[in-house]
Amino acid sequence: MPSQRVKPGCLGVGQRQQVTGLTNAQQRLDERHRGNFFLSRMDGDGRWFRYHQLIRDFLCERGQQENPEQSRETLIRGANHYYAQDLHYEAIQCAMRAQAWDVAGAWLAQHVEDLVLRQGYLQSIMDWMQRLPQVWAGRYPKIRIDNAFALTFFGRHQETEAQIQQLEALRDRLAQADQPNHKVIDELECAIGGQRTYLYALMDNREGALSESKAWLERWPDA
Repeated sequence: MPSQRVKPGCLGVGQRQQVTGLTNAQQRLDERHRGNFFLSRMDGDGRWFRYHQLIRDFLCERGQQENPEQSRETLIRGANHYYAQDLHYEAIQCAMRAQAWDVAGAWLAQHVEDLVLRQGYLQSIMDWMQRLPQVWAGRYPKIRIDNAFALTFFGRHQETEAQIQQLEALRDRLAQADQPNHKVIDELECAIGGQRTYLYALMDNREGALSESKAWLERWPDA
């Protein structure tokens, strides 16, 4: 199936078989659709279905309560299937719900720039950062950088400053290492300067924005 954007709660043909392990998943869904079990087709040929939101929430909650381990394994299989189709947003959502932090953190770090800057998922990155344990967020500075960007544009300036301070602390720890990775340190320095410039500009701090942007452009003319 080609890469495409799907709505939350949708199930594709391949995903139904991979996630449930059933070879007759298509037949079962067709039967439930004909029986009006709150199931709707999302396309003309019956490749994508979704439950009514209330029914979906009920089934997810019930599955989590009755068999949390199986529910988690199903979410992880669904996440892997989405990721294989380049549906990165949906894959990360599933991994987050499954609390598969190692997978969610790695995928988020790899695709956060595209999701935030090109696809506009500003609110999603902020929500994900609330759920992702700090130990995992600390392993991937890229997540903090783009979270700070999103926070800035939502006017949450104190939280932006907190993220910048976390990045500065990480930069200092890396600089004090026995064999510091100067490439990573330089990338953090560049990101920190850029974020402070955005922050001052959106706070209407003219002097701070001019000073930071001038220093940033002098230091990183090719950035």
